[in-house]
Amino acid sequence: MGAVVVAIEPQTPCADVLAKAFWKQPRFHLVRTALGAEAGTASMYVSSASTISSLSPEWIDAVQASGRFGDENWEKQQPVEMQTLDSLIAQFGRPAFAKIDVEGFEDQVLSGLSTPIPAMSFEFTPEYIDSTYRSIDRLTSLGVARFQLSLGESLEYVAAEWCDADGMKQLLAKAPAESFGDVYARFDP
Repeated sequence: MGAVVVAIEPQTPCADVLAKAFWKQPRFHLVRTALGAEAGTASMYVSSASTISSLSPEWIDAVQASGRFGDENWEKQQPVEMQTLDSLIAQFGRPAFAKIDVEGFEDQVLSGLSTPIPAMSFEFTPEYIDSTYRSIDRLTSLGVARFQLSLGESLEYVAAEWCDADGMKQLLAKAPAESFGDVYARFDP
């Protein structure tokens, strides 16, 4: 499609897979750091299933207690460099779309953003819904945001129309306890 892709991946084995798969693609950039509210270092809790490693011990506690990932463990820790969305925008320019998939650290990633990105998505789990609410509030503090919801990996919107922050929080409050999915946000011009 001609797009430039900037992939952020702090886990060395996962970043190595991306580097090997896309090394010939001139429009692909791999940044081997984590994202958060400010630059620095952090400790990543590495899961036995690498796709659910997280910087949020609160999220880990919540999803283990609910049984969603009750069989997984996060016994290893990996120090990771941290930067902000603002610093990535300064380096690569403002993206047209950003997907945030950070296992409970979404609100911290969005805290490192000071201006709107036209369109984005971020994950939610009902066990840790307060983080999702904080993410929605952060985005509305940046401008006039509209939201949609997709449950599971359906790639289908739940609502007939895009809604405001309160409407999105109401949709999330009605989501089944075993669900998960993505909140989509866009900023009106």
